[in-house]
Order: sequence, then C-alpha cells, then structure tokens
Amino acid sequence: MKLFLLIVKNVLADSEMEHETGYYGQLTELSLVCKEWADTIRNAPELWTQVNLSGSEEHIEVLISRSGDFLLDIEGYLESSSVVRMIKSEAHRWRTLEIQFDDENLMTSLLSKPAPYLKELNIKGPRDWVPQSNIFEGAVPRLEAVTVRSCGLPWRSPSLSDLRKLTLSGIEKHAPQINDLLKILSASPRLNELGITLTHIQLDRYNPSRRVQLPNLRSLDVKYLYPEIMTAVLNSIDAPLSAACVLCTRPDDEQDMAVELADVSNRLVALAQSARSGFGTLTLQMGYEDMGDWLDVEEWDAEFKYEPEGDHLGPLSITVNASPERHVDILSHLAGKVQPYTEISPPKLRLVDIHRTVPEDEDANLLCGLHRTFPNVRDIALIDLDYEATVDALQRLFPRPGSG
Repeated sequence: MKLFLLIVKNVLADSEMEHETGYYGQLTELSLVCKEWADTIRNAPELWTQVNLSGSEEHIEVLISRSGDFLLDIEGYLESSSVVRMIKSEAHRWRTLEIQFDDENLMTSLLSKPAPYLKELNIKGPRDWVPQSNIFEGAVPRLEAVTVRSCGLPWRSPSLSDLRKLTLSGIEKHAPQINDLLKILSASPRLNELGITLTHIQLDRYNPSRRVQLPNLRSLDVKYLYPEIMTAVLNSIDAPLSAACVLCTRPDDEQDMAVELADVSNRLVALAQSARSGFGTLTLQMGYEDMGDWLDVEEWDAEFKYEPEGDHLGPLSITVNASPERHVDILSHLAGKVQPYTEISPPKLRLVDIHRTVPEDEDANLLCGLHRTFPNVRDIALIDLDYEATVDALQRLFPRPGSG
C-alpha cells in the first residue's frame, strides 16, 4: 500500500500543472479504476491535505475531514466567514497559507490564532490593510517563508524572524521602515531568498553605516524602487558574491546616468573583480515588454547580464527601464565597468534583440561601442537582432578586404 500511495503522489505531482481537472479531478479519476483503488485513496489522509478555498463549503469540509491529522496546505480567495471559522479551527494543522482577500475583518480573524506548524505565509490584500495586533499571537515558531503583496504586516512582530525567504511586492502605504526591515534580516541569518519589488520602504531614521550580513543568501531580487530606496537597500545588505542577483531600476532622464546606476554598478564591479582570473559571458539586450491589457503601453528595457564561469560566483542581471535612445549608453556604461577586469580573460558576448537606434552615428551604435570596449572576445552570439543590426554585425565581424 505504501508503494501504491507513493506512486499516486508522484503521478499527481508530475501532472498537476498540465491536467485540466486539477489535483482532485485526477484523484477522482484514479479512484474510478477499481474499488480497491477507490478504498485505498479514500482512506489515505495524506492525499487530502490540499485545501482550495474556491471549492464549495461542503467540499472544503470533506477535505478537512478526510485529511485526518495531517498538515494542511490552504490556498485561495477568502470571502466567507463560515469558511474562515472552518479553516481557523484547524490552525494547529496549517503548513502553508496562500490567501487573497478583500474583506479585512475576515483576514484579521484568520491570523488571530497560534499556528505552531505553519511554514509558509503568502498573502495579498488591500493596500490599506495592516493587522493592528501581533499575527498568530506570536506563536508561529516554524515560519520560514513570508510573501506579502499590496497590504502590510506588523513588521516589528517577533514572528518575522529566522526566515529563509522574504518577498515584498507592491506595498505602498504600509511598507516597513528601513530599520524594521533590517531588523527582520538581522534576525534571519539563514535567509536564502530576498525579493523587494515596487515597495515604498520608509527611510525614517535611516543610518547609512548600518549593514546586515546575509551569508546564506542565494537569491537577491530588488526591482523598481525609488532611487533613494534602492540605494539604501543595496548599501545595507552584504550578500555573498555566489548569490544570484536581479536588479531592476528606472533612472530619471534628467539625471546623470553614471550616478543613477552607481548602486547596481557596484555589484557588477565586485563580481568582475572576483572573476578577473576566469571567464564570463556578457548578454546585452535592448527591447520592450508589451504591457498586455494597457493599450499603447510598453516598458522599454536595456538588459545586461553577467555570468562568471564556475560555481563560486553567481549570475547578475541588471535591467534598466529607460527610453530606447538611452539604451546604447546604458549598456556601454555597464560594459565599461567590466572591461578593466577582462583584459586577461576576454568574455563571451551575446547580443539579443538589439535595435540600431541611430545607425548613421557610430558613437550611438552598440556594436561600435563594444568593439572599442572589448577588442578581443572569445566568441560572439547574435540572437534575434533586427535586420539592420544583423547586417552591421556581420560586416564588422567579417569585414571585406580593404574595408579595415
């Protein structure tokens, strides 16, 4: 029986994302094979621990009953007080909570009981909502991963400590103060993943000399913060060079680009210095992202990726959202930061989706700039360039005799 249940769980895990009927639809189909399978599945509580709040109250009640004493993974949109009472009574069995909500009272009630086995909390709510008291009565000792989108949390709660993952996204009104954020990080020395996107970290009483050591960090994503917030966050965190970093920024067109990109460039310089005796791949891309439902709205990005070879240094991706006419200058500036450390070990270059913004002006042509910055490279890849850029690249790589 143990082998059968193991096979069932593996089948469900492998095909869940592709199956139209979802997890319990597949489980029902397996139950229809024969009575023995149906009885085994029906009486295996470990197969009934995924509770999706989009189902009916009767369905949720059945899942809670069939799951026995096993830990529960609960997800979905919270909209019923009766459902809150039902799942709140099982707080002692929560393992993960992934909740979206609009009713602030329902969410406040849900987070009011101790959750001794909760490992992951993922919430998205109204921008004006923040709990007025400590979540889970401060009794959530196994909490490891916290994701907060739009709404707030009591950032000084002792529950936000010893985390492995912290993600803040789209928080404007109730974002943490920088000192509270740094306290959370200081209390989480084993943090592996940190992501902060479009979040208005408050800089009251910010101390530029304060730094937090995160020796176990493996992933750092800091995206589209106000320039002064970006500076404060990046200058306050000591992340190992083995961490994979994704840094995204929007410079002010009126400001000096070198100043605007100084904070993200620092990481690039440190990485290049450490890789000076090895090889790396530089990927440069100038393109745009269609914003989907918003007509005539495009995000124009210059993307610079640096991937040192070997496993002791992590990759770095820098995305700068700016007008297309600035892309060449942005990428040339970032490439110039790497250049002093590549004289002995020339890099590989990958050009992806490059547009020639001012073809007649060599100073504004990325290919000319790269030739001046890296006169010797190991190899070069041209991927999805527009026609004019492809022709220009081939002419420069394979000049005609007598053309220089």
